[in-house]
Amino acid sequence: MDFNPEQSKAIYSEKPLVLISAGAGSGKTRVLTERFIHLCKEKHEELKTGAKHKVGAEVKEIVAITFTEKAAREMKKRIRDRINDEIGKLQLGIDEESHRFWKEQREGLDTGFITTFHSFCHKILHQFAFKANLSPNFILIDDTQSILLKNQCFNDIFQREINHKKWKLLYGYYSKSEIRSAVLAIYDQIQENPKYNNVQDFFEGFDAKEIIKIQSTHIDKIRKEILMEFYVMSQECIKEFPPSSTLKGKAKEHVENICRDLEGIKTSDMSTEDFLEILKVIPATHRSYEKSAPSLYNLCVRYKAFKEIMKRYTSLPTDRVEDMCKIMDLFTDVLNSFHRIYKEKKEERACLDFSDLQKLAINLLAKNQDIRDFCRKEFKHMMVDEFQDTNGLQMKMLEYINPSYRFIVGDGKQSIYRFRGADVTLMNSLEGVAEKDNQADFIDMGRNYRNCDSIIQFVNELFKVFMIKDSSTMAYGIDYKPLISSRKEEKETHPHKKVELITLEKAEEGEETRFDCEFDLLTERMLEMYNSGEEMVKGKVLVDGEEKERWRRPLWKDFAILIPSRTGLATLEKNLKNKSIPYVVHGGIGFYQKQEIKDMLNILRLINRPWEKVYILSVLRSSLFQLTMDDFFEIQMRISEKGSFADYIYNKDFEKDSSLSTSLKDKLQNFCQLFHRFVPFIPQKSLGESLGDVFEESGLKTSLLIQKNPLQMIKNVEKLMEIMANQNANSLEELLEQMDILASLSDKEGEAEAELPEGNMVHIMTVHASKGLEFPIVCLPKLNRSPQKDKGNFFYDDEYCLVAKFKEDSENDPFEQEEYSTPSYGLVKEKFDVAAFEETKRLFYVATTRARDYLLMTSKGKEAKESWYSLINDALSVNPLLNEYIHVKSQSDILPQNKHMKDEKVFVAKNEIQQKEIPFTFSVSEIMLFMNDPLMYYNNYILKLNPQWLDEGEEGKTDRDSYVVAGTEFGTIVHRACELYDQGFSELDAVNEALESIRDNDVDTELPTYTTRLRKEVLKMLDSYKDVRDVSLGEHISSEWSFVTELSGAYVVGEIDKVFKVDYGYHLMDLKTNILRDEDQLMESYMPQIYLYKMAYEKEMGVEVEEVSLFFMRGGKDGLKTFQADPSYEEKVKAAIGKMSRLKRMKAGRKQYI
Repeated sequence: MDFNPEQSKAIYSEKPLVLISAGAGSGKTRVLTERFIHLCKEKHEELKTGAKHKVGAEVKEIVAITFTEKAAREMKKRIRDRINDEIGKLQLGIDEESHRFWKEQREGLDTGFITTFHSFCHKILHQFAFKANLSPNFILIDDTQSILLKNQCFNDIFQREINHKKWKLLYGYYSKSEIRSAVLAIYDQIQENPKYNNVQDFFEGFDAKEIIKIQSTHIDKIRKEILMEFYVMSQECIKEFPPSSTLKGKAKEHVENICRDLEGIKTSDMSTEDFLEILKVIPATHRSYEKSAPSLYNLCVRYKAFKEIMKRYTSLPTDRVEDMCKIMDLFTDVLNSFHRIYKEKKEERACLDFSDLQKLAINLLAKNQDIRDFCRKEFKHMMVDEFQDTNGLQMKMLEYINPSYRFIVGDGKQSIYRFRGADVTLMNSLEGVAEKDNQADFIDMGRNYRNCDSIIQFVNELFKVFMIKDSSTMAYGIDYKPLISSRKEEKETHPHKKVELITLEKAEEGEETRFDCEFDLLTERMLEMYNSGEEMVKGKVLVDGEEKERWRRPLWKDFAILIPSRTGLATLEKNLKNKSIPYVVHGGIGFYQKQEIKDMLNILRLINRPWEKVYILSVLRSSLFQLTMDDFFEIQMRISEKGSFADYIYNKDFEKDSSLSTSLKDKLQNFCQLFHRFVPFIPQKSLGESLGDVFEESGLKTSLLIQKNPLQMIKNVEKLMEIMANQNANSLEELLEQMDILASLSDKEGEAEAELPEGNMVHIMTVHASKGLEFPIVCLPKLNRSPQKDKGNFFYDDEYCLVAKFKEDSENDPFEQEEYSTPSYGLVKEKFDVAAFEETKRLFYVATTRARDYLLMTSKGKEAKESWYSLINDALSVNPLLNEYIHVKSQSDILPQNKHMKDEKVFVAKNEIQQKEIPFTFSVSEIMLFMNDPLMYYNNYILKLNPQWLDEGEEGKTDRDSYVVAGTEFGTIVHRACELYDQGFSELDAVNEALESIRDNDVDTELPTYTTRLRKEVLKMLDSYKDVRDVSLGEHISSEWSFVTELSGAYVVGEIDKVFKVDYGYHLMDLKTNILRDEDQLMESYMPQIYLYKMAYEKEMGVEVEEVSLFFMRGGKDGLKTFQADPSYEEKVKAAIGKMSRLKRMKAGRKQYI
């Protein structure tokens, strides 16, 4: 294999510590994989020859830690593929020992330690549960469950009357929300701080007076040092003063006063406060002094800066020390009360959260030398990926285990998870150690294979200006090391600019502007790029049946819009819809703000509190009922003084009102039916099924079907119902409260494991979610957005413990407030602000390096302090070379795009919708049934006698006495197992995970015989899929590819099981678990389905599909049936869709369908 020098050094190093600074796009995943395989090869060679290879190790001796479960699965899959490559090189029957060794390594992957830090801790605690004083069956709760439980704890402690009385003083200064946020932030910091064995250690010996005293002593020392530095500087300036006789006016007066009060003054006998008082003799800066008395002007400028610095180091007035001590004591009492009740609730449930997991594992290692020795012996190598995102506890674990070899991969420039406890200073410190230690290799792996040269040069010239490590950036700064470009073809290098910045200037009064907002400008430019036909994207295309790298025009799937937060997402979506640009939003951002989610939750809120006017109005105004403000006014005018809006509707007073329009009466009648059907909400089935009934019978599902992209909207509501069904709530009221909490959590975007669906759609996600991904064209809007800083009245700091501030009304002015803080509050806040700003720079670096072929940025013209836009402008002003790599444009440079996407319309459920000819939406199953049996289609889909396809040839029915898994459910389990296998799960893990999907059903899956039998049947299906996939299907590129496409004037929705890339094009596959009876008849019945899949994929992806196959899994390899395309049959399918639309529009009867 070909590796560059840095990669080779990393893979083959034999030093005990290897630290790799892996720049963006440098191939670190490949290096990690090859390092792993190299260690196994060395062990194999040792066993084979008897010669000692000191770094050699088997899979079971290697721990590989990644940041997410998805990354762990991907690494495991890559390693398994490489092991299969090694096995493939061996000749059967000749080298049996080698065969045996590599097969053992492959099997070892299923139980090996390729995992996350949390999962690694989990395994250690399970193995040594007795010594950790834990039940081996403890439950692990995830972050969402933890936050819901924490919310319950806060509700409990805030509702207790004794606490309300005790904390009354605290409530006078802070809201409960402010207290809650501060408690959670500090609790998490303490939990993940290796300084404390447990949270209780923080409270032992906590003394507010002593803390303030220590802070005061330290701050006084700093103030004196700063003051002395300024004094020395002031004396130098005074020496340079011109003679006062040469000056006039105020300049003369100020020079004389300063010389009188400051020159030669003895500071040793003076207090800091007295000296600060004397310094007030220095005047404010005035431009006139710059010419007449430059040294005076210089002193005034320095004094202004000095005063700003001193504001950070204010002393707490003596008469406020007691108040501050009370506040700190009460706050820590809230913190302690929360800790106790949270601990109790976890003990009641026998559960741990992620922080407990790490803390307990560290304590276990700290207190037990035998366990440390065991781990050191078991784990010869520890490999850690994304080290820049680790925290102090995780670092401590590495130190305690102290394996023979540590292989650390990270990039300080990409440390962007500070809000989750990531500490970039750990990477900085370890770099310093590795660079000086002769028993370590520090490798700067900066050769980039992702981005074209022009983008790399832009990134280098930009970030070398402001990504620096000096006193201003404290311990959080990064010294930028330039990336080395590997993409240097003629079109990819200077003078071909691949970076663009467009600014939207504010229109002058009376001036017309073409763009409503920045997103309007962005989407217009995207349309321009899409419509121009310019070849802007480089990728693999088929040329004469051969795959080659070529520049081509962009598709919508080539664009990614990376947003800093979900703020403004609705406006972005609106602009995309208005221009008919297809898109998908990733990572859950904005999920709870989607209209279909709001509508479903509003319906449930109405059912929960049907008499509250706000919920009545919300549902009546939704697309379900579409009442206008005029309608509400008309109703209100008819309600008596003693009556209520709810009474008027629920008592059906409107029926007696002859002056009310029939249309409005019908809508209110339908609304009443919703009320009588679901109030009170008493689920007779499972919660999930009951929510499904609300979704169906309220009419919300039907209303979504007339929208653009209905499949995605319906899936969103189904996802919401799944989330709700998994909550532990005792009432609808509590359930809705929990959903409000989850919605508020969605504001804080974490490291979402973005799964990119196939389809010709623009990708929208946060910058955090894009980490590790790449896109041909990246769009970065909102460059002038000010970065988020840490806000709060309380902070924890290792050096100063707890710092706090409070405000109270001024005695002199009732409209003003005076602020008081602990002595070190300003210093700690500055430290937090510097850390936040440095992370802002790193986030910008991550965002810009996602772009493979083109980077498009937009911003409003007005600069915001410390924004990405200001960083670019600052860099442009000091580094002229940057102009060589960026187009800077204004809105006037963007051409209007009248030509939007062909045949695309966006339909919105408005009152006038009945007058529009709305395309019908058909599922693939509907069309298939219509073409095979029009009468059954009429019965099932028009008369609704049976909404499901009857058994689809008895697909996969499995039974055990009276226990039955329905055919469709068995098929779902098998499909899920195949998908998980493709994601890197082992066969057994994939099947076990897939079986979890039926745990909540009525089937008794706990019966051992039944479970074993079902598992065997699913494993058999998976083995068939594995045999066919590995041998003949090419590269798997997608599972469950969802689509909504327009064919013959109707929207067709469906999902393709598998998409493969083969030498000659694309191969689509649909998996079938049917029991085969009449194979020919069954294949004929599925013909419409496979042609619809082919037509949809070709239209949405802009490629040609050469083959489509059905895989009847019960038939093994012989069950794979491949079809060649017949253009005449495609026309037949299109004609059938057109006929279905005509029949439905004319409300045809049974005879017309026959």
